[in-house]
Amino acid sequence: MPNGFDVDKAGALASGVCAVHCALVGLAVATLPVFGAGFLADHRVEAVFFSVAVLLAVWAMARGLKIHGDWRPSGLLAGGLGSVSVSHFLIGHQGIHAGHVHLAIGGTAPGWVGALGTLLAVGGGLSLVGFHFWNHRLTQKGCGCSVCRASDVQESSVSTRVPS
Repeated sequence: MPNGFDVDKAGALASGVCAVHCALVGLAVATLPVFGAGFLADHRVEAVFFSVAVLLAVWAMARGLKIHGDWRPSGLLAGGLGSVSVSHFLIGHQGIHAGHVHLAIGGTAPGWVGALGTLLAVGGGLSLVGFHFWNHRLTQKGCGCSVCRASDVQESSVSTRVPS
């Protein structure tokens, strides 16, 4: 979109910020308050990041399907949202305390589960970034999908005619 809001660019930015946030919280949750960034580990902040990422991704997917009709990026979107969802709603992002993590669904688990949660969150956020880049590419003219190839063939046959 030359003069408008590009949902894929906004979604890629939001997803990238989300991935960086998840990496910081997962790796440095104990030191965030020292730097005045303890609010980043707040569940409300994570809910806002997740909500914005989901809204932009669903909007971008619907727009992309309308323009290019290619379902392949949706698989990357589903995998990314699934990874982030498992990380945040099942495992949690509270960090490791005395060798274990407190799960979002209740109970505790070994410390490696917390590391897995961080990897899932960061990987899911990066998958969402990848979805937005792929979807953006497909929505551009000449993307190579079947819809654009058909319109390119029609345009080239019209533009190469020599008037008689």
